[in-house]
Amino acid sequence: MRTIIHSTIALIIIAVLSSCSSTSKDIVVAQFDHQKVTYNQYEDAYKKSAANSGNLQMTDSTKSEDKFINLYVDYLLKIQDAKDRGYENDPAVQNELKEYRRKIGTTYILEKKLVEPGIKDLYEKRKYDEQVAHIYFAKDSLPPDVAYAKAQKIIDSLRNGADFGEMVHKYSMDSYSVKNNGLIGYVTAGVTRVPTIEDAAYETPVDSVYPKPVITPFGTHIIKVMKKEEKQPDFHVEHILIKFTDDSNKVDTAAALAKIEDIKKQIDAGASFEDMAKKYSDDKASGKKGGDIGFIAPHRVISEFEDAVYKLKPGEISPIVKTKFGFHLIKLIEFKKPETFDQQKEELKKIYQTSRYDNDHKKFLEKLSEKIPNSVNENTVKFIINNSDSTAVNDKYWTSKLHDAVKDSTLLTVAGMKFTFDTAMAKMMNDRAFLGRPIDSSLVQRAVTTLKNEEIMNVYTKEYEKEDSSFAALMDEYKNGIYLFKLLEDEVWSKVNVDSTMMYNYFLKTKNNYRKNTMVGYSTIFASQDSIINKCYALLQSGEDFDSVRAKYSLDRMTKPGEIKMMDSTSSTMAEEAAKLKNVGDYTTPILSEKRWMIVKLIKKEPARL
Repeated sequence: MRTIIHSTIALIIIAVLSSCSSTSKDIVVAQFDHQKVTYNQYEDAYKKSAANSGNLQMTDSTKSEDKFINLYVDYLLKIQDAKDRGYENDPAVQNELKEYRRKIGTTYILEKKLVEPGIKDLYEKRKYDEQVAHIYFAKDSLPPDVAYAKAQKIIDSLRNGADFGEMVHKYSMDSYSVKNNGLIGYVTAGVTRVPTIEDAAYETPVDSVYPKPVITPFGTHIIKVMKKEEKQPDFHVEHILIKFTDDSNKVDTAAALAKIEDIKKQIDAGASFEDMAKKYSDDKASGKKGGDIGFIAPHRVISEFEDAVYKLKPGEISPIVKTKFGFHLIKLIEFKKPETFDQQKEELKKIYQTSRYDNDHKKFLEKLSEKIPNSVNENTVKFIINNSDSTAVNDKYWTSKLHDAVKDSTLLTVAGMKFTFDTAMAKMMNDRAFLGRPIDSSLVQRAVTTLKNEEIMNVYTKEYEKEDSSFAALMDEYKNGIYLFKLLEDEVWSKVNVDSTMMYNYFLKTKNNYRKNTMVGYSTIFASQDSIINKCYALLQSGEDFDSVRAKYSLDRMTKPGEIKMMDSTSSTMAEEAAKLKNVGDYTTPILSEKRWMIVKLIKKEPARL
């Protein structure tokens, strides 16, 4: 039975809005069968509906509230009807929900577990700059384990009182920083794009050495933090530079100083700074723009210049500043206002995804792998490697001896589910990083790792619904959407009576509107040079597989086997050439079209028809 509490709904809403207690949120506003709808449920649904419609404010209209509660209960009744019909156990529904969870769940979880905390961490770290020194062992100068052990021994000595500067001069292979006792400058999170050094710097107290050697693509480092400073604002300046050298490149410091002093006098007397920069500055690039060098981040210019800038107020001009480049006059235009997290969010996301995501993703999967039972059948792996012969990742695998030998052998087990090499091969054929490559030890190990990580994530997405109520709600919404669609299909579309005679007569009248040209599916090898395309043609003539040749040599490898789309034969040069081929599997001779060479293979052909 369906019951809605019409007479009290407005009063309930007013009372609840004036109260923050959890008890008031549990007041029942509607009831049907054995189900009760609390105000809390109603409020969540109403807010979501308002947000989706673009109206973010809850109305105080009693008529509107009553209308929505009726709609909401109608919706809940339909969901209950779907459950009563057994849709929860319908295989088609379950498969669709599983596929949605697989696609959406992974993206959602990685966003919540990695990206969001990752960019917040970057934001907090970027409030400070860390001045860092290092002792460096170049990559390949020593075996990695030897370099690591040597660095650790030095770290232990430093922690026991050894002088860092002495150790720099004794061991460091960075000839540039050795001159400054290992000093390499300031580190700002997300700027150096070397996450291991950044993390070590931000985790280490001032005047301390990071307790472990730091590994980067460049080698092995011992990191010491010299200073930690609150990040200064970016600054926008103009400057006038007078070099120490004259027109003949002869050093004349006195003449340079006299010249800039004269320029300063003119400016003090009312001359335009910008005009003086255009007329006199030896920095010709900025001089053309009135001395403007745009915004500069802290620690990106020589310290004498930067120190002078931070003593100025917008609009002020500095005293004469001497640097190794010459004498400067600096005009501060403005300091950049600090940006909020929301203002920086998109930039931080890009930085995180390019510099940190891969490493964090790897660590995340390693932790999941420890949590979720999984095992690789090493005997199957060895058999595949030892018996692959010349088998490659292409369609020929399905008729190969290797396929016949391993098709029923378990390659991987994750949470009790077994997977064969066929599963891994099907996935590789849809990934151009694998397509056409020979099956060897390296490829098999990568394929196993890729499959394992994917299936571990699939298991975790199921468990994650218990951990994250928002994700559980998202999955419920999608599931309910499937139920409603199936109800509509069962109750409406399946009961529509179709008059076949009327439809046929309509077709006869309008059939010319539905005439289709010849349709073709094709694959193409592209090359920029005739020598490459002729080599490809020779390989094809000798019996080489088309997909393998394409994977190795083609400029365009986006279309994957099994994903060939049917195209109108008049839609492009490739389609026209494919339509000229007689049999499926035939391919053209090299063709020059729009400054590109190509060979087109016919995959499928459907004749013109209505």
